Amino acid sequence: RPSPSLFRVLCASFWFRIVSGCLLSGGSGLLATFARPLLLRMVVKTVEDDAPAEDRFVLFLGLTVVCLVETWSQAALLHSLGEDLFTPYTSGASYLVVRKVARIDRSAKQTLSEQAILGTDVVRLYDLCRTLGWLPMALCGLSGGVVMLLLTLGLPALAGIAILVVVLTLNNRLGKMGSVVEKSTMWAASDRLGILEKVVQGIKGIKFFTWEEQYLERLSAARAVEVGHIKRFRMFQVVSISLGRAAPVLAS
Repeated sequence: RPSPSLFRVLCASFWFRIVSGCLLSGGSGLLATFARPLLLRMVVKTVEDDAPAEDRFVLFLGLTVVCLVETWSQAALLHSLGEDLFTPYTSGASYLVVRKVARIDRSAKQTLSEQAILGTDVVRLYDLCRTLGWLPMALCGLSGGVVMLLLTLGLPALAGIAILVVVLTLNNRLGKMGSVVEKSTMWAASDRLGILEKVVQGIKGIKFFTWEEQYLERLSAARAVEVGHIKRFRMFQVVSISLGRAAPVLAS
């Protein structure tokens, strides 16, 4: 018998939304990297060849419709997969963690880890899950872009594709490094929450012995370590995004 899984419950309950969202995401990627460049190329060709006005009007209309549908599909994708799908998932995870914390003895050592999961990990999970909706669009967009380059440029497009492969490899490496830093951030946040809980539980003694400055320094040091990990993670993220945006320029 398989172990209980919140992800399987999510797939069984929202399978239609998942399938439709993936199709919408993949279609948006194909529109952005294949249909729109192809129509734009045909529009330029008709203008250069001085084609009849009716043909140019039809192509302009088609290009406008493709741009509108692409914009709508991206907005609908964020709402369908990003909000409607993963909000119940994170809500269910939060509910399960709260029930777990309620059954644990307050003196148990696992209380801090459970509170850290509820306070930081579940919130980060929601932010990370929202980006999963872009995965089908990225895969379909990459496939459509490669096909479009080969149809447009022929074999010389392989040089640009090789640069894209190098950029993807670098992004993959940055992603692994960011994953390691993210784990360090979670451990640092758990340590900070542990110090904060000690302060809350022993506030009377701290006030009596005037230990506010000492605990404030400990909290500040723990927060500084956590912020350092967050800064490194954001740096990896910004570099990865910058490489992705610069990849078309480098490939051309």
